[in-house]
Amino acid sequence: MMLTTIALAAALAVSAPRLVVVVSIDQFRTDFLTRYAHLYRPATADDGVGGFRYLMENGAFFVNALHDHIPTETGPGHASIGTGAPPGIHGIVGNAWYVKGRSVYCTEDADARDVLTGGASSSARNLLTSTFVEEAEKATGGRAVTVSLALKDRAAILMAGRTADVVLWFNGARLSWTTSTAYRPDGRLPSWVEAWNERRTPARAAGTTWSVSLPASAHLLARPTSRPGVSGEFGTTFPHRLPSDEAALFNAWRMTPMANQYTLETAAEAVRAMEMGRDEVPDVLVVGLSANDYLGHSFGPDSPEVLEMCVRTDAALSDFLRFLAGAVPGGLDSVAIVVTSDHGVASVPEDEAALGIPSRRVSPTAILQVVSEVLEEEFGTADLYASTSGDGILGIYFDEAKCKAAETDSYTAALQVRHALRGHSDVFAVFLLGDFDEPWMDDDPLTRKVRRSIVYGRSPDVIIVPRPGVYVSAYPTGTGHGTPWQYDSNVPILMSGPWFRKGVFTERCTPEDIAPTVCHLIGAQRPSGCQGNVIGLR
Repeated sequence: MMLTTIALAAALAVSAPRLVVVVSIDQFRTDFLTRYAHLYRPATADDGVGGFRYLMENGAFFVNALHDHIPTETGPGHASIGTGAPPGIHGIVGNAWYVKGRSVYCTEDADARDVLTGGASSSARNLLTSTFVEEAEKATGGRAVTVSLALKDRAAILMAGRTADVVLWFNGARLSWTTSTAYRPDGRLPSWVEAWNERRTPARAAGTTWSVSLPASAHLLARPTSRPGVSGEFGTTFPHRLPSDEAALFNAWRMTPMANQYTLETAAEAVRAMEMGRDEVPDVLVVGLSANDYLGHSFGPDSPEVLEMCVRTDAALSDFLRFLAGAVPGGLDSVAIVVTSDHGVASVPEDEAALGIPSRRVSPTAILQVVSEVLEEEFGTADLYASTSGDGILGIYFDEAKCKAAETDSYTAALQVRHALRGHSDVFAVFLLGDFDEPWMDDDPLTRKVRRSIVYGRSPDVIIVPRPGVYVSAYPTGTGHGTPWQYDSNVPILMSGPWFRKGVFTERCTPEDIAPTVCHLIGAQRPSGCQGNVIGLR
């Protein structure tokens, strides 16, 4: 009891942070921190703090954080970070899902218009719970300054929710930050964003080259992939050249460290322009670094490209932390910093197989051929499903009207699919949507992940989980994510500031724990659907 009282008194003695910064690095596995630690900037130096090593050595580093849902994709991952809930509660069951005869993008909003183009745009309309950003605004009577930005709209939007002061994502065709009328009803960007866009910084990368920055000895930790998912001027090996034509620049630029650096520079500009962290009211800044994902899909996590990207991301993060140290009164002792990721990634299967590790690429068509055959045999037609979804895992949506015409129903058809795929060499498990209202289902770790990810009316009728090392994809090159296995779900959680313990911690946790932790720091109620726990505090 005495220790508890002392610990509570110590916690209360530290005032709330002036600024909370949550950074999500898209497709960033935990091993990227430990594997390349010796290549990152030192934790501290005469010229300022480092990046990852500063956070690892001066804060709490959780090495057993795993996303506890499927699919492990950008939309669900960022929504779980923002809400502290799994997809079954926050509603974002994938980057897209199928309903009422069409595919629905996770942040689409028919009523929202892009402020740059006037075209269809995005919002958090499909998110079913509140976020820590929204709770921060409520707890401060709207006085907290709240900003969320990322190249990907679904990253910026789903961590922030609906009511943030500024939510920005990138328009690749315009090489400019944009938002929608859901956030700016007047159809105008904030003046500081307009001025920032006018600098045209990304356009200056046209015709430039991304070359290696590390010595050859460092590249011994990496191996070039045999299946790069790129073509054209960018090339499949270093040096990588960016197109001279601005119209073609974005798809290459977004795969380079320049994209992460520019995102963090924009975050710094937001802090300056909106005077974040200047008073006692806690402000919240959310940053999504998307370049790692764009690059990782094409070259895989073991490539020289991803190695170079990790080291350059560390340098950009270090520069950003040094900026915060000078911009916020009290320096970094006034800033709570959290770094995590929305998901991991599988190694390129052909590269793994070449090392003798069980791994292979499987086309969804190959699995769906088995499905079609059993449906034809049992019901006289294979034309019973309306759509499929997923990259990494495979989902099947049945068409109830077609099932009825074949004198069956979606659940009966799904049972036949499960029976046909039982024992399939590439399939680990087949889950049926109709079974998840049954109490008899075992709550083993995998079943629990699926159970936590179900939303009736959005989730597929059949969810097919491949065996570890099997990558289900229609693409013949590169790699991806989506499965419940460690390589897709294990991501870091770093927490730094005087509120947090220092050290490496092996307790099991999840990025869902970030939202309640942030809310606790600023004295806010947890998000409405929150399932996570407060972690890392002294």
